[in-house]
Amino acid sequence: MLERKLSREQIAERAAQELPEGAYVNLGWGIPNLIAAYVPDSAGVIFHSENGILGMGPRARPGEEDFDLVDAMKAPVKLEMELEDLPSADRQVFMRDLGLTEFSRSQALRTIYDAMGRMVFFTVGEDECRAWGLSKGDDAVTGAAQIHTDLARGFVRAEVVGYEDFRRVGSMKEAKTHGVYRLESKTYKVQDGDIMHILSST
Repeated sequence: MLERKLSREQIAERAAQELPEGAYVNLGWGIPNLIAAYVPDSAGVIFHSENGILGMGPRARPGEEDFDLVDAMKAPVKLEMELEDLPSADRQVFMRDLGLTEFSRSQALRTIYDAMGRMVFFTVGEDECRAWGLSKGDDAVTGAAQIHTDLARGFVRAEVVGYEDFRRVGSMKEAKTHGVYRLESKTYKVQDGDIMHILSST
């Protein structure tokens, strides 16, 4: 009889059910890290770890983060620093095994930027990609001024592709082919992650 393979979360949940009330539990990284998310507060279990326990437990739900905490995002910071030192191929394998899709640094920056009412748009060339900061609600001319004031002064239109569309098709040329490229006027409200090329008369 074939048994269904359990997911990492299911393994962690089963292990959590085996912990006796009032137990002292030494946690490591990976699945042991996940166990804390499945132990009810009433169990009175005490966690400890040589690596620190700031990364343990479930992540705070959006809007419920406690920014007075050092590690309010429940980020395994030490682990991520070690992962960054690995070769790219090894890093991807470890991140997949640990259930990480990105480093918490990226999530933290997005959270901070969003709380400040800020966003970014990108300019993409053959050998360079740059990010430019804007306030939410800013128009295309304001974005052009971030690149160079001459572009804003002579603004004609902006060639725009949304981030997810650009990521899917890979280039401005392919964006035109797939119908996700568009021309926008100076009143266009730039969206977070837009890839823009400014056409200017100056």
